[in-house]
Amino acid sequence: RVLHVVEGDVEIEALRRAIELSATRYCTVTGNLSSGVAEVRHAYLVRDGAGGEHYGEVIVTGPLEDPSALGSRAQPQA
Repeated sequence: RVLHVVEGDVEIEALRRAIELSATRYCTVTGNLSSGVAEVRHAYLVRDGAGGEHYGEVIVTGPLEDPSALGSRAQPQA
């Protein structure tokens, strides 16, 4: 599990896209692990300026990946 923790006011969709690109194009470690037996889950935790936290899973890579399983599961946390 890779958890990207970001503090501040950010656009969630831009963050999701950056994580997706990192996982599928730019991170050679994820590429190597995912080509074997490892499943790598990429998620984010945003701590906004108002003290709120927002969590969401972005993508699963690996031999058991099921992209449709994630959909848009962003869940605000209290």
